[in-house]
Amino acid sequence: MIRTRIRGSLGLCQYQAALETDPLSMMVHFGLAFAFYCERQYDSAIEHAARAVDIYPDYWLVHFVMGLALSQKGSLHESIASLAERDPYLTRMDAEPYFEPFRSDPRYRSLLVAMNLDS
Repeated sequence: MIRTRIRGSLGLCQYQAALETDPLSMMVHFGLAFAFYCERQYDSAIEHAARAVDIYPDYWLVHFVMGLALSQKGSLHESIASLAERDPYLTRMDAEPYFEPFRSDPRYRSLLVAMNLDS
């Protein structure tokens, strides 16, 4: 799903129809979270990412999308917590542009230090 990057109302309609068919599907909630994130509807993205985490907490990409949506809402503490929980790509935190909003937060630097990633 992430590779197709379905955007716009068509993608949201497709995921919402799938949700009616299978409301307990982690992948459908993840798809909705990502589609809402792409549409800058961050509250809805967070809501569906949280539902996906409730269903299957080990899928790291859901935590990544939730962290991105939380960061766009300005919830840096919650975003860092979500990213730190399951995202295996945290080793790229110091170089990845997605993490730019965090760089001014002292908790970000503390997380890098705790993970032995500070330069």
